[in-house]
This record gives sequence, C-alpha cells and structure tokens, in this order.
Amino acid sequence: EVNEQDGEELRGLLDYVRSPAFPQINNYQPRAARVVARSPSLTSSSVVVDAGDAVGVKVGDPVLVGVAQSADIGGAALIGRVERTTPETAVVSLLSNASVAVGATVSGRRGADGILQPSAADPSVLVLGFVRGSSVVKPGDRVITSGFLDPSGKLGSAYPRGLPIGVVSEARQSDANTYKSVLVVPWVELGSFANVVILTGAGGTS
Repeated sequence: EVNEQDGEELRGLLDYVRSPAFPQINNYQPRAARVVARSPSLTSSSVVVDAGDAVGVKVGDPVLVGVAQSADIGGAALIGRVERTTPETAVVSLLSNASVAVGATVSGRRGADGILQPSAADPSVLVLGFVRGSSVVKPGDRVITSGFLDPSGKLGSAYPRGLPIGVVSEARQSDANTYKSVLVVPWVELGSFANVVILTGAGGTS
C-alpha cells in the first residue's frame, strides 16, 4: 500500500513538473525529497525531508506534494514552506502550522483574496481570512496562492501565484459583513505523504 501511495505521489509530482501549471517564475528548480521524520502531534505541523542547502534548498522555499490525476490540478499542491535547513535536510512547516501564513485567493472569484492560516480551534482546518465581504465564494471553489507579499515581511518569501492549495468547504460572513472567513480543505492530507518537491532557486539564484 505504501508503494502504491508512493507511486501515486511520484506520478503526480512528475506530471506537475512537466505540466504548464509548473511555475516558470524566477527560474524555480524542482528538488524531489523524501520525508524522513514527522512531528509526533496529531496536528502534524512540520516534517523533516532529506534535501538541504547543499542542493540549493533555502528557508522560505515552497514545498508541494503530488496528488492524484483525478484532482485535475496539474499534479501537485502546496503543503508548506521550508523553515530551517542543514546541508542534508530541511524542516518544512506545514499549512497546519500557526507560523505559516499564505497569501491566497479563490480562483476565478473577483476580490476573494486573503491570508490562509490554520484555524485556532482545529489546526486540520484551514481558514482564508480577510476576504472581502462583497466577494462571492461557493463551496467547491478552488483556492490557490495569490503571489501576494506582505510588505511587513511577516509572510516570508512570496509564493509564486497559482499554486493549488485546496477547495472551499464553507464561506462564513462575519457580523460586520466587512470580511468573510472561507474554510478550505487542502488537496493533500497533511498527516500522510512521503514525497515532496521543493521549489528552489526563487529570485533567479541557483
């Protein structure tokens, strides 16, 4: 079963790297890596992978996992970012980690941009917050990275625009109607994957 899952993930990653969906921005280089350790908590918020700065992996690099072709999103989806590196390994903070905030948008929905973070109540649920209250968002809509960079620098490095993240499960209007919170189910189950691809070389450096 593990081999089958591995095969599916690797096929997804290969399809992704070859597909038009792969970001051509800033000369990203895909680096395949395997998960060698996982944080023991149920809301697994970080993993260690077997590729580090010796092969160009840097803090802030986006990390993706292959998904089944049936998802029809180009083969891979964002699961987090590189938090720390050694020459041979990298610690990846997952989307379920409170320290990870991603500028994201609901694909095809005008004004539906916000910041994606885990829910404080349930880290397995992702919440796209600060979405304009007037925007129309429906369950089943796809959520992708917006390429937005927080001027304060709190969001770390910019993710290239268009990386798949997940699907809207619910949109909740706040009392004041200024903003809505959009609940997002990630494409990848954050507790169970074995292979990743790290997008290295952002900004044109190798």
